[in-house]
Amino acid sequence: MARETGEGKIRALIEVRGKHSAETEITYDARTYQIRYVSSEHLMHSESGKIHKGYNGWVIKLDRTIRQELLRAARKDEQ
Repeated sequence: MARETGEGKIRALIEVRGKHSAETEITYDARTYQIRYVSSEHLMHSESGKIHKGYNGWVIKLDRTIRQELLRAARKDEQ
């Protein structure tokens, strides 16, 4: 699930098996975007920066999805 939270900001939430969840903030402009950790439940996040091994995979999938959508939008603009 994703929702706009302001100009150039989107909050994205992923829930896995109804138990684990992670929320990220995606900030963007016309040239770039960045995905940042916001919060999580049951992912063993700690102040030392450690988190459940699945989190990075989920963020990689989110990044791939964003890149695919940007490519799709660019192709549509070219037509």
